[in-house]
Amino acid sequence: MSKEIKPRLKFFINKKFQLQFLLFVLAPILLSAVAMFICKELMYQEKVAMGQRMGLPAEHGYFELLKYHQSIENQMIIIAFAVTALIFVVWSLLVSHRIAGPIYRFTETLKAAKPNEKLKPIQFRPNDFFQEIPQTFNEFLKSHDLEKKD
Repeated sequence: MSKEIKPRLKFFINKKFQLQFLLFVLAPILLSAVAMFICKELMYQEKVAMGQRMGLPAEHGYFELLKYHQSIENQMIIIAFAVTALIFVVWSLLVSHRIAGPIYRFTETLKAAKPNEKLKPIQFRPNDFFQEIPQTFNEFLKSHDLEKKD
């Protein structure tokens, strides 16, 4: 087998794939935040309508309290969205590395192969996805006597 694989510090291995993956992860979070905001606004409008039906004047403390709570709830939704989005951005980068990294390593190994030279076995990082690729590839090399002799 080849030498041990060290983790990368590079954020994007396959920028196009990883950005798409990030968008797929962030889209539901954004939709959830928008849905929460819409529900909160509908509830706020219902509370205002209730106050108006009770005959409360526009300057009544009830309406001031509603405005205050609306402001606090808006801030809470924004903070919750920002924290959740940050957590999922980090998570999606870590997961996408475990997907893009192995494919990148395999592709680069094949690109680096020189004509009339035997191929080297490949190895992925222990936590990478697609662990069956190096195993299958290395078995293929051995069975077809394509492995490079060191």
